[in-house]
Amino acid sequence: MDFEVRVLVVPERPTAVIAETTTWADWPQLWPVLRALILLWIVQAVQVFAFVYVMTPSGGPAGVTAVASTYIYDTAFTSQDYGYAACLATIVLVLTGVLGVVVAAVLRRSADE
Repeated sequence: MDFEVRVLVVPERPTAVIAETTTWADWPQLWPVLRALILLWIVQAVQVFAFVYVMTPSGGPAGVTAVASTYIYDTAFTSQDYGYAACLATIVLVLTGVLGVVVAAVLRRSADE
């Protein structure tokens, strides 16, 4: 089996020039990675159900650890109000999508500057 090894060609720049980079415009290749990481972080922030529910299934003292997903779960399976829970889940889905689009647009605009 033959394996091909490729070496990345890094343009030669003096270290003084690299050390003087102070703006994001000097590192344009980072923007796609940062945009993807921030969008994934937003989605993960909405999906905290498992961690919160395992640690405090009843919402903790006075419900201080209750988040949207645990409220939706309790509404659906404790109160057995499936329609209301489905409506809440749809609202969370739409808000997450809108927030993701807005953040992607802001990051795309700041990457172009």
